[in-house]
Amino acid sequence: MADNLALYEKFRSVPKEAQKTITGGRLNGFTDMNPMWRIKTLTDAFGACGHGWYFKKTEERIVPCGDKGEVAVFVDVALYYRTEDAEWSEPVYGTGGSMLVAMEKSGLRVDDEAFKKAYTDAQSVACKALGIGADIYWQKDATKYPTASTAATEALEQRDDLKPERTEEDSAAIADAIDKVQIEILQIAQAAGRDEKAVAAFAERLVLDNFGTSVKYKDMNLGFLVTVKNALVKRIEAENAK
Repeated sequence: MADNLALYEKFRSVPKEAQKTITGGRLNGFTDMNPMWRIKTLTDAFGACGHGWYFKKTEERIVPCGDKGEVAVFVDVALYYRTEDAEWSEPVYGTGGSMLVAMEKSGLRVDDEAFKKAYTDAQSVACKALGIGADIYWQKDATKYPTASTAATEALEQRDDLKPERTEEDSAAIADAIDKVQIEILQIAQAAGRDEKAVAAFAERLVLDNFGTSVKYKDMNLGFLVTVKNALVKRIEAENAK
């Protein structure tokens, strides 16, 4: 009979050098796992990435949040690995998310690494299904392996010193999102009898009044554009209600 817990027991323990206790913020006292340790663990068990295991991004979503112009990004991945019979496993799914545009005291801030954070977050969720880092997530689970782990936590790859570099794929995704929102704004405006010049004037005045900064409509980032879209919809709805 196969040992169903073989991989779980192999993956569960996290070495101290791959752990760091978070201090401050809402995650104070939780344990962060270095994402490179997960990659090393997969490579040790199955072989090099692309040969013994790999992640496949299955979906990516950009979701506006509320009416403040905040935007979240979510990424779905599937993890595949070679079994003992040299066959590829069924997909092990994971979903991760991060804030692409967040409201701060100084106004909206765009995080150009949000896509990479969400991708790394999704990887951690898929790996957790195999038991990777289980002692971090479930400290009270009985084990023959001693551990000094602290309380369980998830999706903690957003620490400043672990930030990966921005890639061309990330930049392209942001550019695509900007183009999409601009098209949506123009469609909304045209349906209400406004032209592109009127939209630009409305957007530039809105950003100046709300954020105290002068930005040409064509140069606005995703956060500003989402704010403009939401405000334009409200303005048109208010006019139609009169």
